[in-house]
Amino acid sequence: MTAAMGPISAALAIGIGLALTALLAPAERWPGGRLLRLMVAIPIGIGVCSATFFVALIAGIPHVAIETCLLAGLLPWRWRTSTNAAGAPCAISRAGGQEQARETPFRFLFFFLAVVDAAVFACWSARWPRGGWDGWAIWNQRARFIHQAGPRWRDAFSPALSWSNTHYPLLVPATLARAWNDLGSETTLVPIFVSGLFAVAVTGLLVLSLSALGGRAHAFAAGALLLGTPSFVQIAASQYVDVTLSYFVLATLVLICFADRPAAPDGWLVLAGITAGMAAWTKNEGLVLVVAGALALAVTTNRRALFRRAGAFLAGAGPFLLAILYFQRGVGVSRYFLGQHGAPRITQDLLDAHRYAIVAEAFVSQLWRFGGPLVSPAIFLFGYLLCSGVRMSQKDVIRPAATGLTLLLTVAGYFAIYILSPYNLPWLLATSLDRLCLQLWPGALFAMMLCAGDADAIHRHDKE
Repeated sequence: MTAAMGPISAALAIGIGLALTALLAPAERWPGGRLLRLMVAIPIGIGVCSATFFVALIAGIPHVAIETCLLAGLLPWRWRTSTNAAGAPCAISRAGGQEQARETPFRFLFFFLAVVDAAVFACWSARWPRGGWDGWAIWNQRARFIHQAGPRWRDAFSPALSWSNTHYPLLVPATLARAWNDLGSETTLVPIFVSGLFAVAVTGLLVLSLSALGGRAHAFAAGALLLGTPSFVQIAASQYVDVTLSYFVLATLVLICFADRPAAPDGWLVLAGITAGMAAWTKNEGLVLVVAGALALAVTTNRRALFRRAGAFLAGAGPFLLAILYFQRGVGVSRYFLGQHGAPRITQDLLDAHRYAIVAEAFVSQLWRFGGPLVSPAIFLFGYLLCSGVRMSQKDVIRPAATGLTLLLTVAGYFAIYILSPYNLPWLLATSLDRLCLQLWPGALFAMMLCAGDADAIHRHDKE
């Protein structure tokens, strides 16, 4: 491949993301307008192209051919949907005088922290361009093996490399290998750019979605809390995939929330399923999100629409679940987690009250020390909610109900994973719980700030 393929490859990813989001949720119905749609479309395009690259590896054909055919198939449907869509764009409402006065300090703080985080990210990346331990030893190493091995790409998952977690899914390694193949160079700028892109995307999605649904003051406050979390920029600059996963968790919650708009098509739920499937294609913990999302929709949906809505969600996640299934079975990666457990051991762990006490204590402790060396940003979030209160009409309870329940079920799933883990429990909690909290932190900010949102603004958007 020549360097000229780089822009073509990037254009294909963006085009696929835009066409897919326009097909499933027409631009006229995006609550936050075009910029919010872009924050969803670009990461979705990247995720889809990582899967097409994996298919191309299996089939032994150029990934560009698959992606070109996919884009050509989506475009006619995209234009047809756009032409037939009714209604005017649903733009973000302008804040009144009192709301603007509350918004100003949070907006200033948000942009100040954005500049500080960008500087920290740049300095960290300049000093450690290959990322932290997990960054270069797992994700970047896997991408380099795939890129360099060519037809022998399956060697990247040799049992000899099982120490580097060869069972982890391939969204990030496939994205990096795809970019390196198209650029013809293993430049360290690619993983730096991808990690930075998802950090920007999760921040932008959080602020723009809350601006559309919960008020701009709450949106900038949430954005400031995210950017003020030291571990957020540290993990992003270390090129760990936890920030990438946090984006797909947040996107799933946002799209589920948009699906409860009165005029919204089930395409929103298909999009939510796609982002949940991409979370699973990013890291194993994402599988918990798929299950949690489907269960939350089942609980918060009336019986007549149950199968239609849950089916739309699972239909979106389906292609990525199939990719994961083939990866686990067809590529021959090492067995992990429950594969190392026998039935007696699983039963013993489930009935061990001491394990529940250890995990519960670690969860509570992490809540108060998460994110930084001094004070947890979660404390500031609770303080903000205490001061602002919860202003929500009874008819709007369904919005945070589905998103909040998805988040709570995901936390419960993480708790269960620790209970059943075959590894040393105190060691596992000490080395992973902070990153699992970061995966859910943007989604928690969205769900809780949504409860503090202006119900009148939400009702006004529903009428538009």
